[in-house]
Amino acid sequence: MTERCIDANVAIKWVIAAETDRENALALLKDSMRAGIALIAPPLFPVEVDSIIRKRVHNGSLTPEEGVLAYSHIDAIPVQIVEDPELRRRSREIAEQFNQRLVYDSLYAALADLRHCEFWTADTRFHRVVKADLLFVKHIADYG
Repeated sequence: MTERCIDANVAIKWVIAAETDRENALALLKDSMRAGIALIAPPLFPVEVDSIIRKRVHNGSLTPEEGVLAYSHIDAIPVQIVEDPELRRRSREIAEQFNQRLVYDSLYAALADLRHCEFWTADTRFHRVVKADLLFVKHIADYG
């Protein structure tokens, strides 16, 4: 395996100390970097990560200074944004197959499916729905 797809909810654990399963997320990051495994994500990833940080600053769970630090740290982590001409089509298929209201999580799963790699998520609800059929979808709580 040369790539791993990660979602914004996993990545946010790398930069915000209070996150659950943070140790697992950091281990995934370190293990991937040590083994030369590229971390990939769809084009939506930067906007999702920035929105999570901004939301935390806005609701007061992070100070503005902590938000700036979180942005700085996440920007330093080499997550490759990957576009694929089949990505939107495949994400719609996955969303339809698993009766998802939105395609956000399906977009990450579609990228992993198209690239034949694991997709690591912190979204328990999505993982629970797809895990029996999409064996490449892994939950960060199970890492390690």
